[in-house]
Amino acid sequence: MSTENNKSEINLDDTVKICIIIACLSLAYYFAYYLPNKENQIREQQKLEAAYLENIRQENQKKLDECLANAYLNYANTFDGHCLKLGKAKDCLLPSQPSMAYEEQYNNSKEDCFRKYKQ
Repeated sequence: MSTENNKSEINLDDTVKICIIIACLSLAYYFAYYLPNKENQIREQQKLEAAYLENIRQENQKKLDECLANAYLNYANTFDGHCLKLGKAKDCLLPSQPSMAYEEQYNNSKEDCFRKYKQ
């Protein structure tokens, strides 16, 4: 009977040793492979998000620039049109009332652009 007890003790010891080895290998895998790969995935995701946000910022800047250019073009055309109606050359000196009205309209247009395309 003592040999049977020895065998079960050996089997129990061997089983415990195998479990400890498996646990150690699992921890080694986690720290050596899984965790670094997870961190790399997080860094890559952050890079993609940053690139996406930069792309949106650039598109927004482009739209703002176009809006401001259109606002100025409308202002210049309106101003020049008024000069031509008065029989004067483009970019003439207009009386203060229409000049201030056109300036105010231009400033409102610029404010609309900045409101639409916040930076």
